[in-house]
Amino acid sequence: MSGRATEGDEKPARWGGRPRPRRIPRSGPAMAGVYGAMAYAVGQRSNEIGLRIALGASRGSVLRLILGESLALVGVGLALGLSAAVAVTRLLAAMLFQVRPNDPLVYIGVAVLLGVVTLFAAYVPATRAGGIDPLTALRQE
Repeated sequence: MSGRATEGDEKPARWGGRPRPRRIPRSGPAMAGVYGAMAYAVGQRSNEIGLRIALGASRGSVLRLILGESLALVGVGLALGLSAAVAVTRLLAAMLFQVRPNDPLVYIGVAVLLGVVTLFAAYVPATRAGGIDPLTALRQE
C-alpha cells in the first residue's frame, strides 16, 4: 500500500467502520411520471384508438403504435438530457461522489434504465388502449 488514500478507504463514523451501503437508483418517480403522461395521452386519444380498432387495427398494432411513440419521446428526451448533462458537467463536478464527470458507464446506465422504465410504464396504458371497445369510444364524442 502506498499510503495514498483511495475512494474506498474512508469509513465514516456513522456507519461504525462498516462499508457504506450501495445506493440503489430511484426510478420510481420517473416511472410514475412516464406512466401518468402515457395514461393521460392514451385517454385523450381513446376516440382515435377506437376508430382505428373499428377500422380493423389489431391489438398488436395499437400496442406497437403507443410503445413506439413513447420510445420516440424518450429518445428525444434522452438526446436533449444527455447533451445538457455533458455540457454542465464542469459545473457539477464538485457535487459528484465516486463518479468521474464524464463517465460513459453512468450515461449509458441512465439511458438504458430510462428506456426500460419507459417500456414498462407505457405497456399498461398501451394494453388498455388495445382493449378499447370501438363502439363505446365512438359514442363518447
